[in-house]
Amino acid sequence: MSFEENAELDFLFAEAKLGIAVEEWLASDVGKYMKGRAEGELEDIKRKLIELPEWQSSTAKQLQDRAKMLQTMMSWLAQAIDNGHVSEMALQEAESGQ
Repeated sequence: MSFEENAELDFLFAEAKLGIAVEEWLASDVGKYMKGRAEGELEDIKRKLIELPEWQSSTAKQLQDRAKMLQTMMSWLAQAIDNGHVSEMALQEAESGQ
């Protein structure tokens, strides 16, 4: 096996391991709490934006920035899980092809 193939397998293994760790963390009490807090805060931001008077555009911008940060964080977690699944499949294919 070449250096490049080993490096690719190492990368796939690391991504798969990260995806599993994120899934396990999200299933833990702390992960559930953090996800729930983020989702709750996003709902609160949506409500505040709907109720916010037009003239408070700076407050709206701050709320939008906070919502984007929370959505980005949740997206990173989902991507880590998705990438982990893809890497697991690639590792299984590589193993069955040997």
